[in-house]
Amino acid sequence: MKTISSSISLIIILFLGSCGDKLYSLTTTSPGKTYKIQLNEVKTEITSQNLLPYKVTFELERNGRVVVENAILYSGDELDPRFGIIASESEWISEKVIRFGREKANAVKPYDWLEFHNESSQPLTYVFVSWTISNPNPNERFLLLDVKPDEKIRMQVASQAKTGADMSVIGCQGRFEDGKNLGMATRNFKVVGKYTSPSNYSIKVRNSETLIESREYQANK
Repeated sequence: MKTISSSISLIIILFLGSCGDKLYSLTTTSPGKTYKIQLNEVKTEITSQNLLPYKVTFELERNGRVVVENAILYSGDELDPRFGIIASESEWISEKVIRFGREKANAVKPYDWLEFHNESSQPLTYVFVSWTISNPNPNERFLLLDVKPDEKIRMQVASQAKTGADMSVIGCQGRFEDGKNLGMATRNFKVVGKYTSPSNYSIKVRNSETLIESREYQANK
């Protein structure tokens, strides 16, 4: 019996290991055919300058012309969740917004609001927005395309009140139309025991800074 159990355990370990080696890949076109995006996960060699071997690269076509190549949307190591796990489902929620998550969005579920506002003086070719709630950590991601100056995009995200979360974390990164990168900005809010539903959060991108705020909660310092 011990030998059989050991063999079964070895098979399970090998199976899980082989599943973990599968690299994420997605090609999809927006409903109106304006945009085509390709996401590909690659595994690179770990070095002193590269501590996160798993990377998801992004290519964007607009009306058949490539406007973004090899942009890195996500990276992680062996201990981080792989992108294919946290973003196994993808769906266009408008012509220039695609949502990634562990399951499809459901408008019936309680939700919070996350609003993105481009307060800078130039368009953003793309913005990658992350919404993470600890416990149970749904990890929603949104890819926003061609965000014009003063444009606002409002997104429904999983409700922290429904899940009983103790912290919400918001992040974004992207690229301006002139090729300048919008550096990663993150902020977290301790919400345990202070639930308001729906809660309201905002990301405001300006020429020299990115502000992430909540109407109801104070950000952690």
